[in-house]
This record gives sequence, C-alpha cells and structure tokens, in this order.
Amino acid sequence: MVYQTNTFEDGAKYEWMMGAWSQLVGTHFLEWLKTPSRLNWIDIGCSSGAFTAQLAEICSPNNLLGIDPSASQKEFARNRSIKHIVTFQTGDAMSLPCMDNSMEIATMALGLFFVPDPELIDRTISR
Repeated sequence: MVYQTNTFEDGAKYEWMMGAWSQLVGTHFLEWLKTPSRLNWIDIGCSSGAFTAQLAEICSPNNLLGIDPSASQKEFARNRSIKHIVTFQTGDAMSLPCMDNSMEIATMALGLFFVPDPELIDRTISR
C-alpha cells in the first residue's frame, strides 16, 4: 500500500479519506448534543467542510464559522453545497479569527491531535 502525502492540503483526498467518516460520527454527536437552533458556532479545523456542512444542516446555526490552517481545504469547503450560510476562513486554532465571546459553541471534530496546547483554545473561546 502506498501512503498518499499532502492529504491535508488536498480537499478531495481528505474528503475521500475522512469526510464520510466524520459525517457518520458527526450525525451521532450532533444528535447527542441536542443544541437549540440559532446559536453562533465555530468549527475549528474544519478541513474539507464535511462536518461543518452537517452541523449547518442539523443545528440551523445563526452564524457558523469554519476555520482551517489550509487554504486549499478552505476553498474545497467553500465549494460544498450547503443550505445555510457558512463563512470559511484560513485560521489557526491557537489564534481564533473571531471576537471574544462571539461564539456560543465550538467544535473540533478531528483536529485536536494537531494542537500544541489544547487548553489555550478553551481559554480563548471563553474569555
């Protein structure tokens, strides 16, 4: 088996490898979470936008911001068919591109393993 490199920079490859899995798990997670609609969400490390699209559909957020450090992943996510308005930005989990206290719910489906200091994310969001 040949390991494919640059999967984090190629939205289509990432989608093929992880998109279906994140949506399968995401459905159960969002149903378990049972949040009210019209909240402000941030999806940190949104990659190809598979979970972000699902979040938009199931939770009907007021605002939804998907961030990922990869510009190519962001572009792949922007080209998804999503019924609700989603803003995608290139960004870093350690320096979130949003105002303090502007998000009510933060998700990070698969990116937590890549964050050097996860506790700082919580402090950034809850300030």
